[in-house]
Amino acid sequence: MSGLVAAKELLDEGHDIVIYEKQSAIGGNFTTGAAYERMKLTVSNYFMAFSSFPPPMDQERRFWTREEYADYLDRFVAKFSLGDHIQFGADVQTVERVAEDAFRVTYRADNTTHHDMFSAVAICRGSHRVEAPQLVMYPGATEYEGQILHAAHWSGPEEFRGKRVVCVGMGETSADITREISDVAEACWLSMRSYPALLSRWYDGETNDAYSVRIAHWAPRTVATKSRQEIEESVLSLLSPHDRIVFEWSKHAKPGRFYQKNCDFLDNVISGSITPIFSDISRLQDKTVFFEDGTSVTADVIMLCTGFEENSIPESWIQGYEVSDIRHLYKHEFQPEIGWRLAFIGWARPLHGGVPAASEMQSRLFALLCSGKRSLPPTDELISLTKADADYEDELISGSLLIRTLVHYTQYMDSMAELIGCKPNLEDYLDEPEFLYKLLFGSNIGASYRLRGPHADPEAAKALIMSLPVASENSLVYSKLLPRLAPLALRTQLNEGLANRVEAALKPFVRAG
Repeated sequence: MSGLVAAKELLDEGHDIVIYEKQSAIGGNFTTGAAYERMKLTVSNYFMAFSSFPPPMDQERRFWTREEYADYLDRFVAKFSLGDHIQFGADVQTVERVAEDAFRVTYRADNTTHHDMFSAVAICRGSHRVEAPQLVMYPGATEYEGQILHAAHWSGPEEFRGKRVVCVGMGETSADITREISDVAEACWLSMRSYPALLSRWYDGETNDAYSVRIAHWAPRTVATKSRQEIEESVLSLLSPHDRIVFEWSKHAKPGRFYQKNCDFLDNVISGSITPIFSDISRLQDKTVFFEDGTSVTADVIMLCTGFEENSIPESWIQGYEVSDIRHLYKHEFQPEIGWRLAFIGWARPLHGGVPAASEMQSRLFALLCSGKRSLPPTDELISLTKADADYEDELISGSLLIRTLVHYTQYMDSMAELIGCKPNLEDYLDEPEFLYKLLFGSNIGASYRLRGPHADPEAAKALIMSLPVASENSLVYSKLLPRLAPLALRTQLNEGLANRVEAALKPFVRAG
């Protein structure tokens, strides 16, 4: 999907493009990769869709299935005539920089090696590649008498029927796989190194990312998290058993953890068919799995839901250059020493919201750089700016330092919007208080970055933003949280004078916290 949106934005700028696709169809992981048959997205339709091709305005917020998102990508390709530019069955072997403004791309197609020259290249393979599962080798693994499998090769629960299974890891894929295994297994344990930070897909009747709003994201994350926990603590007796587990586990999670947004498995924790173990495996012996907390179980299978190698870009992708840490790329996109002519699109993974929105912003910037309408700072300054961003992200997501692709959604999108020239200007809407309210308290979908700037569509963007309800109005927690955060959030981002004017405009819509 990152390659498709890059192509669309480059075409908007009038560039001559070629898309090399190894497979015979579009869709990447959603058709031929790591997405499994019964997968349902953990990012809602309005955050998975590109701002240039939103869901129908009357479609409620919901989570698309794998098939629905693949169909969306098909329609995106048809809408913008991208198919004419795709060479299917083209397996790129190398990208080599042969001059300041020239790259040689070598690829295999029809059992023949081909070479083409380009003035700029976007590598859009993304960070989740089924051929690169993150494997864990435990002491005693080679002598373990059971099976050790990885989620990359998950094909359904039947092979686990009647078996005793230890699932390892607490990502969103693990939540689905562990739940399905526990439905048919004799016994199922879920091993987690520590307590996870959880968000349910649905929260007070809305998709969880309906609460991804500027006011919440503008406030310092530590303040927002502490305030939310205080409010949830005060209403704990009113929460369902499911939501109480979400609250308790998240309260015990390390600060700065990446939120896991798939809690469907918790019903099986409540029923007892999943036994959580907050400890990693220490060693294996015969069919016994020993944990670091001193406990052990007898298991037929260990299912590793430990993700994929996503934190580096190998030298083979661009000869002579290896990116060992995604945060060494400016905005997770540009290698400072190479500059703007080589873009890596798809390695910005927001804490809230979806990868498509971030990839779209990366693509918009890359297209404008190719047109000469924008420029990057000099190399020394790029290196300094990149380090500052990396330090910010390391502090923000200190509990998930191994996942180097993570970014703060609104901070990242706003910073990209400043480079593109499409960041919303709140002063433009002081005389439209209802729209200003939706812009600040409603979902921060990609449409807000089509209000102004290159390839803006302000009429359609405003209509879409206005069509979505403000989720916090009917939320037990967020109706109390967002008004509490608003004064601090506004003054964190705006000067005092503008913050006061915005507060005055919003007064009819926002109850006192």
